[in-house]
Amino acid sequence: TPPFDQINTFNATHPFLEIRESTIPGLPPNHNLGLFSTAYLPSDTNLGTYTGELLTYSQYHDRYPNNDCRYSFPAGDCPDHSANDNCECKEACPHIHYYLDASSALVGSHTRYINDCGTDGTPNVSPILLKSTITFYPCVPFITPGTELLYDYGDSYPWNGDRHNPPSPPLSP
Repeated sequence: TPPFDQINTFNATHPFLEIRESTIPGLPPNHNLGLFSTAYLPSDTNLGTYTGELLTYSQYHDRYPNNDCRYSFPAGDCPDHSANDNCECKEACPHIHYYLDASSALVGSHTRYINDCGTDGTPNVSPILLKSTITFYPCVPFITPGTELLYDYGDSYPWNGDRHNPPSPPLSP
């Protein structure tokens, strides 16, 4: 269930963003919120940092064996590679070594509500990755008030073929 108390507080206090029901059709209940502008946002506007629990590749895949986490973001290479050739994540994956898991609204920021633009949409924000910090900025000259912020999650998004409807989790025995 979305954390409505946190959302209401965010909406009442943020100067240029709000969380509300997404304009994307077909999103499942409890996953149908989006992040919207409430003012004109020029391209140099810092829209916020994606926050979450930092997980190694192995921790992420232990927690989400079906790669079905809705609120996660690959967060870059292992900072220990230069000092430690035997780090745990290097063995598991040569490219993505950390993920930010924002599944819990207690550790995730408002940027967890930036949705995928879909196969026929155009992104209007993009992330800047610096080590394990991800900050979003507009990737268009400006964003008008009332516009939903959208990012292209790419083909590696866990539910590739049906980008807005992930597979159901497996049934428990």
